[in-house]
Amino acid sequence: MNRWLVLLTSLVVILQGAQVEGTGTIELNLTSITIPSPTAGNIVLRICATTDSSKSVATDCATHEGDEQIEVNIGVAPFTFDDNPYSLPFDVWKGMTRFFISVINNGTLLDTLTFNLIKNNTYASGDSGISEISRILQGTLTNQTSLTLIAWPICNPDYYSGNCSVYCKVQDTCDGHYTCEVNTGNVVCSANWAGDTCTERPIGYSECPMKYDDAIIPGSGFLGTWVGSFDCNSVEYSTRMDISDLGALGTQPKGVLKFWNTEAMVNGSQEIMGTLSMQGSFTLIGLQWINKPDDQTVLFVLGDGKFDDAEQTISLEFKALGFCTSEITTLYRPKNTTKECQNGGVCVRNGTGE
Repeated sequence: MNRWLVLLTSLVVILQGAQVEGTGTIELNLTSITIPSPTAGNIVLRICATTDSSKSVATDCATHEGDEQIEVNIGVAPFTFDDNPYSLPFDVWKGMTRFFISVINNGTLLDTLTFNLIKNNTYASGDSGISEISRILQGTLTNQTSLTLIAWPICNPDYYSGNCSVYCKVQDTCDGHYTCEVNTGNVVCSANWAGDTCTERPIGYSECPMKYDDAIIPGSGFLGTWVGSFDCNSVEYSTRMDISDLGALGTQPKGVLKFWNTEAMVNGSQEIMGTLSMQGSFTLIGLQWINKPDDQTVLFVLGDGKFDDAEQTISLEFKALGFCTSEITTLYRPKNTTKECQNGGVCVRNGTGE
């Protein structure tokens, strides 16, 4: 035989043997069968499904594209159905499928059973609410086989709508961020995603938006943190003052003062303690260094202090004898403006918490 003919024949065999997965399956749950007079040997059920309603006998089935056929070996009496449910694929549900079930014993046809599965809509993949009644089929030949089964059409995973014609695969990647509506297969964007394929951010959305503390509350007192800046020897320092205690009478504040300038490589901190009057005047002196800058030996004294409880501000002068004296400056309550990511502390885009 010509070698090209051999290759072509082999290709035809391969193509004919390929199975198309389809968009759904008809599930058959065989529950019982009665065969009045089987001979010795295994019983095989040849089950064929067709959407051609004009076909009337089993031999007409499995003769055109779209027909599906399987064989189920149920052994000898008592018969068992070990692989329930049995599946026959389809491409888009058309509302009706006709079944021919041939009962074969040792190659001999004993009986034929037929039924039509008519259903407007299919079940969705993974549906746990399937409720189909049992069908009792009677054979058409003299042997009068009786078969009880349940049949239902169901969409394959990722196929939706009443006929399994809509494809939708859940995504959470750069190709999209969405789920699929169970009845229609329509795309449903995940939270904070928009667009046809859910790859766009809504207007005004930030992956790592700024998080602000609650508004300053008037009358909060002198305790807590105060931040601002002051000028010393023509160098501007950032500063933070943490008042941790006011004493038994509320007139003896103490805490920690921190000041720094990154460019000048200065980072100092000292313990502070002083007096606070009922009118809001205060003075705080340095007790000891926590972290002493290299070029400074004298601790700061915070003088001419004025505390405004209603505005939650303090004004004061920074003075270190023989080192520098600042102008009167104002400190405020801090407002936290750190970035807080929407997905538990990691930005979607760059994978960091920054």
